[in-house]
Amino acid sequence: MRVGWMNGKILKEEEMVLPVRDLGILRGYGVFDFLRTYGQHPFHLDDHLNRLKHSASQIALTIPYSLKEMEDAIRLVLKESDMEDAAFRIVCTGGASQDSMTSRQGVTMFILLDPIKIFPAEWYKNGVKIITYKHMRYRPETKSLNYIPAMEAMHLAEEAAAVEALYCDETKRILEGSTSNIFLCKNGRWFTPGRDILKGITRQVVINLIGKDNLHTGDLFLRDLIEADEVFITASSKEIMPVSQVDDHFYGKGPGPETLKLMTSFRDYVSSPEKWKPMKDVFNGSV
Repeated sequence: MRVGWMNGKILKEEEMVLPVRDLGILRGYGVFDFLRTYGQHPFHLDDHLNRLKHSASQIALTIPYSLKEMEDAIRLVLKESDMEDAAFRIVCTGGASQDSMTSRQGVTMFILLDPIKIFPAEWYKNGVKIITYKHMRYRPETKSLNYIPAMEAMHLAEEAAAVEALYCDETKRILEGSTSNIFLCKNGRWFTPGRDILKGITRQVVINLIGKDNLHTGDLFLRDLIEADEVFITASSKEIMPVSQVDDHFYGKGPGPETLKLMTSFRDYVSSPEKWKPMKDVFNGSV
């Protein structure tokens, strides 16, 4: 039996229902965040909740719960579940609306719990293929419910036997994946896009592992991607996933030596919860 949390109550998942006039359904008005646990410890929980609050503020949506109340809700759901490790999806919508545009009855908030998704081991051993897709998200620093472009992009990725679609703008500037961030390595130095993206929590962990002295954060273009020695993508679910092919360009099989070092460092980091300090600079524009 799966359980979740909705508007302050622990419920069976089948009991969690939204009003048909909820603005999340009628208008896609809402935000969410996604995190996972390691050894039943929610990974960088403070940072995920702060990002959720930041996303809501960007679309004038007020979350009616404090960070402590949301943290308590997540820990309660985890305790009530029978999962050793889990992934959480925290969703906040505009709530029911009689005029289909304004919310006067308060927001709807719920937490869903899923088993950790395990990707094939060969993806990390051999690398994965990604494709490029012309798109820049509306309010990219907001993790909103609007995933139509992402679903379209992933449909094309699946047709191309790829696991992710990388967004690029009209100038061929690379941005982010549909559910990931991207890193490039050239001559031993790391690069990652710095603006018009969702600042991923895993991305920031990797930035800290690399160190600012060996990282350039700024605009990158398709030519930089093609000329890179090593490429990987990051996400809460994917962790550090090496890329072996972008469109028709191949980098070689498996993670490169610099990527492999980071994968090892990341594995050590996630296995040591005492190292997980809040990263407040994720949302103040300094990274």
